[in-house]
Amino acid sequence: MGEFVGVEADKPFGKPGAVRARDLIQENRNKEIVLKFYHRLFGQRDLSAIEEYVAVDLIQHNPNMADGRQAFRNRLLTFFPPGTPPNNRLLIERAVAEDDLVWLHVLNNFSPTSNPSSDSAVLDIYRVKNGLIVEHFDVIQPIPLTSANPHPMFQFFQTGYKQQCEFTRN
Repeated sequence: MGEFVGVEADKPFGKPGAVRARDLIQENRNKEIVLKFYHRLFGQRDLSAIEEYVAVDLIQHNPNMADGRQAFRNRLLTFFPPGTPPNNRLLIERAVAEDDLVWLHVLNNFSPTSNPSSDSAVLDIYRVKNGLIVEHFDVIQPIPLTSANPHPMFQFFQTGYKQQCEFTRN
């Protein structure tokens, strides 16, 4: 029988191991930092959020971006040329923090018309240290117009519910 091994290779998932205390106050601070950063950068296209919230030596796991705060800024300038108003749709479905990591499950659409065929599902993972984003991972998937099952990728499509972190610019 196979065995699933979790992050700590010497402690297989589901077996007794060391229990560590979580700092829920710090986790909430980290989540707040990432949400403010995300809102300013992607919702308002405020590139100064990069200087305020991102470490100079950012570790980047997106294969289309180089490491470092300046490289991150330069790459985003290709998406958000100066002087172009925000014209995108960002809907944060979930924001979860654990230890120094914050996960965002996001629907985004950067097309000029917010055409639903351009919607993408994004999972962004940020590591926060000393109040700054020091590492970034992401997974991006186009949202298909049809599905093989009745379960939406984003619950608000089904319920009409939209979180307060909706950023829509027309």
